[in-house]
Amino acid sequence: MPKAAVYVALLCASLLLPLTARAFDLAIIHAPLDEKDHHQEYIYEALERALFVTKESYGNYKMKLARKAIPRDRQFTELLEGKTLTVITSAPKANWTGKTLRVPFPIQKGIGSYRIFLIMEENKDLLKHVTTLGQLKLFSTGANVNWSTTKILKDHGFNTVDSLGYKNLFNMLSHGRFQTFNRGVNEVAKELEIFGKDFPSLTYDKHVLLYTYLPNYFYVTPKQPRLAQRIEFGLKKMHQNGELDKLFNRYYGPHLAQFELQNRRVFEIENTNLESGWYEHDKPYLLKH
Repeated sequence: MPKAAVYVALLCASLLLPLTARAFDLAIIHAPLDEKDHHQEYIYEALERALFVTKESYGNYKMKLARKAIPRDRQFTELLEGKTLTVITSAPKANWTGKTLRVPFPIQKGIGSYRIFLIMEENKDLLKHVTTLGQLKLFSTGANVNWSTTKILKDHGFNTVDSLGYKNLFNMLSHGRFQTFNRGVNEVAKELEIFGKDFPSLTYDKHVLLYTYLPNYFYVTPKQPRLAQRIEFGLKKMHQNGELDKLFNRYYGPHLAQFELQNRRVFEIENTNLESGWYEHDKPYLLKH
């Protein structure tokens, strides 16, 4: 069964659970950015399973997608209100700290921390001779104004070209508006498959790896602290019984081998969105590197 069909089936199954008037937790999670955004499939399945494995302790639940996609910063506003959104996922953003309920568990084991660069075929060796971080910063690189990675890049002096939207960044890359576009290793294969149809010369750099600790967390509306506690309990339970590792390996295992991370020159930069101690707290749940 295709992955998309799997998580849709799981969502439907959750809606069929017997519900009483007040005896369920409501998880309304953000919709995909657009029809080409398939990065949410793992997230949806992880959330559904975290809710399911906690039924004995917390009771029934209802999970559904938000009715429409909205920009990341507006998601934050909607989450504060807790009406159209009750759960979102995001890498940390400094201005969110303390305002929403962060579930302190790195959902994807930190795989997004390993960044490689999408480029066009004519630039396939653009980074071949890069040996210093200073050299890497000179190349123009695409960034979305709403993404936490954009602040990290700017704080470290990268030559960013900013844009709104998701697909538009691939269009800009193909038209030479910038030279590189850094993506998590978990994102590249799917994006090459999807956007390669529209931009046949789209490829990836094989020489460089940019590392910045970039956890992805669930954030929950402050109006539902019980839901935040439940999700954390469920994720830790899945980690302990091995279910989360199986889910991770099914979605992301092939990518770790495909992009040969061990054969790249590694440049590391600090994630300027993180609070002190977050990495140390998350370390037991992360990929080893």
